[in-house]
Amino acid sequence: MTENINQYPNRRLGLALYTALGLLASPALIPRLLLRHRPLSRALAGVRERMGRLPPGLPQGGIWVHAASAGEARAALALSRVLDSAWPGTPVLHSCLTPSGHQVLSAAGRPVLYFPLDLPGPTRRALERLKPRLVLLVETEMWPRFLDTCRLRGIPAAVVSGRISPGRLRGYLRAAPLLRSSLEALRMCCVQAPEEAERFASLGIPRDRLRVTGNLKFDISPPEENEEIASPYRAHEADLVLVAGSTREGEEEAVCVAFQALREHRPRSLLILVPRHPQRAAHALGTALRTLGPRSARLRSVLPPGGRPPDCSCVVVDRMGELAALYRLASIAFVGGSLVPAGGHTPIEPAACGIPILFGPHMEHVREVSRALIDAGGAVQVSGAQDLRRQILALAGDAAQRARMGRNARQLVETHRGAARRTVEALMDLESMRPPRTAARS
Repeated sequence: MTENINQYPNRRLGLALYTALGLLASPALIPRLLLRHRPLSRALAGVRERMGRLPPGLPQGGIWVHAASAGEARAALALSRVLDSAWPGTPVLHSCLTPSGHQVLSAAGRPVLYFPLDLPGPTRRALERLKPRLVLLVETEMWPRFLDTCRLRGIPAAVVSGRISPGRLRGYLRAAPLLRSSLEALRMCCVQAPEEAERFASLGIPRDRLRVTGNLKFDISPPEENEEIASPYRAHEADLVLVAGSTREGEEEAVCVAFQALREHRPRSLLILVPRHPQRAAHALGTALRTLGPRSARLRSVLPPGGRPPDCSCVVVDRMGELAALYRLASIAFVGGSLVPAGGHTPIEPAACGIPILFGPHMEHVREVSRALIDAGGAVQVSGAQDLRRQILALAGDAAQRARMGRNARQLVETHRGAARRTVEALMDLESMRPPRTAARS
């Protein structure tokens, strides 16, 4: 299915239908965006940016790098450092979809905005205002109206660290008439693996626009020691720390049941529970209190200044942007979104910290990375809640095995570094991104 995109005479019809549906849905979307942001002044500013009404001071004529959330934003930062070196003087601007991604990017000192709604007005206003030289979309951020506006304005776009899960690919293929119009803007797709290249080719991307450059998340530097984040957990030092990251509804109970069994053998253990969405923290806290007992769990935001009290064996994190640093405290890491059919989240961050990793059977969104970690002996895939309990108890009782798995996980990350460099080298093949030639000396 590699036909020329221009062979479809009705290719604009799909985009028109998509736009009509987006316009109908937008009145319900704005209240949701306001609820996700706090305080209200920041929420209103975020909505203005999503409408394409950007604040002053953002650079024009640079490279626009868009990543969805916090993990992809960290990968985008790794790429930006190489872009800075390859094209000095060319500004690099970031955008994201979520408050956690915005926090990661702004903390790094990068100019950042919320990505515009994928509607004609917001995308046109944002592109007119920023006039980017190149747009880079991290992983799966292929927004049809935005890409089509780039195409109409002659702005080259490229996918970097591209991936498409099998489930999402089926949806893209059903929307092929819509995508073929928008994908004309993609001058290049730098993808994570050969399997991903085949998936992008099945959408009609010409093979001469495909490059296998690797996964940018392998280039994320392990977080530095952050005493402000770590100190509340170090009160009443634990002899074993289980960090359950990016958990979804239905997973916290399984983790808490496994931790309760662990406490019977190692009473001084600590569970750090980090829901994928901070607004679910109160629900996760309730689950922890029911499973572990009254006063056994606290929200991170209400811990006393001196840290967790002696009777607190579980901390539920209700603040954004702390998970990567918390993995440094872990003895064992569980990566959420995997016991339930949510597709899984990346295990690269705990791997980079040298932590033995557990995850469930649903890792479709990160299939290649999870399989590589299993094959390298850095991770174990559990079949369900009972198996999670069994594996946590086994690792808790075997310090040598924990150390071996941690070393194997870190080594895998080190072996796969370099995607940012390879991506920038591929982007240099785009005529618009070639470094300017130095004038010959007389």
